[in-house]
Amino acid sequence: MKSESDCRIHVSLKVKGNFGDIVLYNIDKRKWIRIGNIVFMVYDEQITATDVDVIENYQKLGFGKLMIEVLQRYAQEHMLSVYLYSLRDAIEFYKKCGFQRVSRFRRRGCKLILTNVEKGKDGKQVSYGDMVWVPKGLKCARVAV
Repeated sequence: MKSESDCRIHVSLKVKGNFGDIVLYNIDKRKWIRIGNIVFMVYDEQITATDVDVIENYQKLGFGKLMIEVLQRYAQEHMLSVYLYSLRDAIEFYKKCGFQRVSRFRRRGCKLILTNVEKGKDGKQVSYGDMVWVPKGLKCARVAV
């Protein structure tokens, strides 16, 4: 298992047209080892992350969070919400990164409409996995359906 002190990290963010990726490398001696990536699409004024991955030896060391923060910074600069589908085991990770569980959402003008926002034990539960992060400054309405 690696530790953060064993790593010299390089982060690459590339966006071409509607497609983008964030790739995290560990620079070990003269080798660049890919340790994680996020693949995403940009359309309809939102980002949809289709693949988020950190290889096993580098998990639980903060590298997934680092890539999410890079994606959120890009989204904030462009006033885009970030949508992804999470496996059940990763929901708590995404919540710690500021994501909310929702059943669906849509844009109306410059307002993001979220439906069935999870409210905890007392509120209506939503299907697991649909997660959204909304940048500061984007108007957001929450609707329980």
